[in-house]
Amino acid sequence: MKKLASRIKGAAWICLLLVCACTVGIPIKAAPTGPAGAVYYVALTGNDSNPGTQTQPWRTIQMAANTVVAGSTVIVNAGTYNETVIESTSGTGPNAMIQFLANGAVTIKAFYIQGDYIELNGFTVTPTDCTWDAAIEVTGNYALIQNNRVQDSTRVGIATRDNTTGAIIRGNIITRVQIMGIQIMGSNQLIENNDISDFRDHFGSCNYGGADAIQFHGSNNTFRGNYIHDYYKSSQSGTPHTDAFQTYSDPVNNKTAAKNTVIERNHIFMGNTSTGQLQEAWTGNSIYGFMIEGNVTDPCDNLIIRNNLIESWSGLNAGGGVISGGNVTGLKIYNNTFRSNINFTSNNPGGIDINQQPITGEIFNNITVDFANHHYSLSFGGVTFDYNLMWNSNGTRPRLYGYTIQPHDKRGVDPRFVSNFNDLHLQAGSPAIDAGQRLEKVVGDFDGNPRPQGARYDIGAYEFPVSSKMATPTAAHMNEIITFTITIAGNGNPMTVTDPLPLQLVYLTSTLTCPGSVTYDAAAQRVKYTGTPPAELACVVQIPVRVNTNQRMAITNSATIDNGQPPLKSVLATVILNELGLYLPILLKSG
Repeated sequence: MKKLASRIKGAAWICLLLVCACTVGIPIKAAPTGPAGAVYYVALTGNDSNPGTQTQPWRTIQMAANTVVAGSTVIVNAGTYNETVIESTSGTGPNAMIQFLANGAVTIKAFYIQGDYIELNGFTVTPTDCTWDAAIEVTGNYALIQNNRVQDSTRVGIATRDNTTGAIIRGNIITRVQIMGIQIMGSNQLIENNDISDFRDHFGSCNYGGADAIQFHGSNNTFRGNYIHDYYKSSQSGTPHTDAFQTYSDPVNNKTAAKNTVIERNHIFMGNTSTGQLQEAWTGNSIYGFMIEGNVTDPCDNLIIRNNLIESWSGLNAGGGVISGGNVTGLKIYNNTFRSNINFTSNNPGGIDINQQPITGEIFNNITVDFANHHYSLSFGGVTFDYNLMWNSNGTRPRLYGYTIQPHDKRGVDPRFVSNFNDLHLQAGSPAIDAGQRLEKVVGDFDGNPRPQGARYDIGAYEFPVSSKMATPTAAHMNEIITFTITIAGNGNPMTVTDPLPLQLVYLTSTLTCPGSVTYDAAAQRVKYTGTPPAELACVVQIPVRVNTNQRMAITNSATIDNGQPPLKSVLATVILNELGLYLPILLKSG
C-alpha cells in the first residue's frame, strides 16, 4: 500500500497547452457529492451503499466515477470488474486531477474518459463487444493514461478523439487488439514508451479488415520511444494492408492529416522477435513502417521523422496510399535506420517511396539496408536529399528510382553494424561515423546521446560514442618536455576542462584549436579551459610541460570535462618517468 500511496497525487504531468474546453457527451447522472481531495476504495467484497472507505468499499468503479470531484482519488482493489466505466466529471488542473489507481491486478471491460484531467493508471482492459470504440477512449482534455494493459481486445486499444488536447499516453502495453493499437486525434499530445504488439484485422468474431499499430491525425503531437513489434500473418484472418504508423485525411470521419508532428526514437519490428524474422507482405498488399498521406484541402504538413529504427518489409511511403494520396509538405526524414530482408520478393519492397504530388521535404542522414527491389523511389521533385547510406548484405548494388546520387551519399557501402540482424549500433570504423550533415532538428540519437560525438554527425539512428581523450608520450626523463593533448568531443554547448597537473611537472604554456581560453592557476598547479567548441568540430587543448624530477615513477594526469550534460567525464593518461631500458606503452583511459 505504501508503494501505491506514493503514486497518489504524485503522477508526473506535462501541461502541453492550456485552453478552455467544453466537455461533450456527458451522460445524465446525479451531481458528484464527494469532498475534494478524498480517497475512495472499490473492492469485489464491497457494496455501493457503503461510504467508499478502505474498510467499507464500494462494489463498482462506476459508483466511484459518479461520486468523485476534482482532486479525488479512487483505489480499485484486485479483481475482475465486468464494467464499462464512464467518467465525465473533470479535475481542475494537474494538481487537482481525478485519479483511478489499480491496487493489484484489476481487469475491466472498457473505460471512457469524458472529463478533463483524469488519470487511469495500472488497469488491464479487455473488451469483448464488436465496436469501433476503443478499450480506453478519451474525449476530455489533459488525460493521463499510463501503465495500463489492453489485451485480447475486440476494439481499438487506446484512442483520443478529434477535440481532445493535452493527453499523455505513456508506458502502456497493448497486445492482441484489432484494427489498431493506438489512434490519436486532436492536438498537443504525448505518446511515449508504449509497447504495441500482435495487432490484428480481427479478434474473435469481430473483423474490421485493418491492422495498424498507430494511426495518427491532428496537430502538434509527439510520438517518442514506442516499441512496435511481433506482427504475424498467422494472426490475420485476411490479407490486410498494415502500417506501424499511418496518417491520412478523412473529412467524413473528422480525421485530419497530421500536422506539426514529431515521431522520434521509436523501434518498429514488423516480424517475430523470438525468431528475429521479419514478416513478408501478402501478394497484392504491403507492410510499411510509415504510410503518410494528405489531400488537396488537407495536406499532411511539417512531419518530422527522426532517430527511428524501422525493421519492416518496406520502410516509408509518402503520398502513395489508397485513401487520399499526395499533398505532403515539409516532410523531414532525418537520421533513421531502415532494414528489410534481401530475400523478400513479393510486391517490390522498398526503403523510402515518394509518390504522387505535391510533396516537399528533406531526406538526410538515413541508412537503408537489404531492400530487395529498391532503396529509394522518388516519383516527383520537391524533395532534397544527401548524406544517405544504402547497402545490401548480399553484395548487390542498391537500386534507385528517381534518386540521383549526391556528393555525400554512400551507395553499396557496408555500414558495419554491431550485428546486421540483432544490433544496428555502429562499430568502430564504420563509414557512417562522422559522415552525416549537421541538422538543426536533430540534437540526439535513438539512445538519447547528444549529436555529434565526433567531428560531424553520424549517419543513421545511432551516434557512435566517441569519448574525449588525453594523449601523451609513453615515457619521459628529467627536464624533458612532453605535451598532453586533450581532445574534446564538442557539442555546441559551453564547457570547461579542468586539469590539475601532477606536482612532478612544470607548466609551460597551452594552445587551442577551438574558441575559448586557457588559464593557469600556479598555486593550485591547475590548467582550465573554458569555451564553446562547435558541435561539428573536435576541440584540441595542448599543454606542454617539463619533467621536474629524477625519480623513477609512474604519474597519472587526470582532467575533468564538464560539457553541460551529466555525468562529468574524465580523461587520463599515465607516463613512466626516468625508466631505464624499454619504455612501457602508454595507458589511455576515458570515462
